[in-house]
Amino acid sequence: MPEERPATGRRAGQVVSPVPPEPAPPAAPEPEPASTDAVAPEPAAPRRRTHGLDRPEVTELEIGSTVHRVVPDPKPLDIDGIRTMTVGSIVWLAALLALLPFLGTLQRNGDVWWLWTCLAGFGLGLLGVEYCRRRKAALESDDDEAESAR
Repeated sequence: MPEERPATGRRAGQVVSPVPPEPAPPAAPEPEPASTDAVAPEPAAPRRRTHGLDRPEVTELEIGSTVHRVVPDPKPLDIDGIRTMTVGSIVWLAALLALLPFLGTLQRNGDVWWLWTCLAGFGLGLLGVEYCRRRKAALESDDDEAESAR
């Protein structure tokens, strides 16, 4: 007969947090009866949502009987995409140049589309580089405008 284990109250993969849950927000006060005065009623205050940003970061996850450390998400290395598009374009150009000596063999086998694919990849990569450059310039000008408005 299998041995029964006591229930721990946690499921596998459940995040264990040492912070107790936040209390519910207080109930909104009941509106006062309308008066006959000509004063406009005040608009209700906007309801604030709590995001839990004041809670400490989760540093460990308990999955079954194993505790795993949580590593924060890494920041992206290439935000504007120019380097990525440039490297991709260079790779397509290198593939095109590497296939040129085999043009006769590609024609005999009906695989000339390989060359056209490399050429299309290189051309689209150049368009992508230009797009990313313009995007970066637009983002920088938006940042400059936002700083000057302050």
